[in-house]
Amino acid sequence: GRENAARFEDHLGGMLLLGMLGLSLVLITHYRRLRPALIGLLPLVFTLFSFMAFHAAFEVRMTLFALASLPLLIGIGIDDHLFMLDRYLEGGSPGRLDDSMASTGRAVLVTTLTTVAAFGVLSLSRFEALASLGRAVIIALSLSWMSSVILMPALLSLFMPGPDAPKRHRG
Repeated sequence: GRENAARFEDHLGGMLLLGMLGLSLVLITHYRRLRPALIGLLPLVFTLFSFMAFHAAFEVRMTLFALASLPLLIGIGIDDHLFMLDRYLEGGSPGRLDDSMASTGRAVLVTTLTTVAAFGVLSLSRFEALASLGRAVIIALSLSWMSSVILMPALLSLFMPGPDAPKRHRG
């Protein structure tokens, strides 16, 4: 048990890097341009670092069960980010950020809340391993949701401005 857990922790960084490289390849192949692929990936990278930073800052022990929340963070996070990005890019070019956020932001919130509720119940478990998984999922998906509705729109407005973007003045 402990030997497998230690081995998993030792290889976690490499597995995450391999997963991120795979996602990068899929996004570049799908969008056929580097900019939207990077905009789709950057919030996920930020969320992963935020998750690890949260645990370090508050000295929350990362159990093997808590580490199991990382595939959820990556899978649900990339889904939410790409849902926002694809909605914004409907029609092949940047769209209206306000329209994208109004429809997609609500859907992302509801799906996040339902998943947090389902896994969050585990945080009430008397079995510490399951409770740590529940807490980790709550943290991971909350961070992912925030990056979807805060960071993703900011990246879109900065690097792929649509017709509703504020005009930049040079002074």
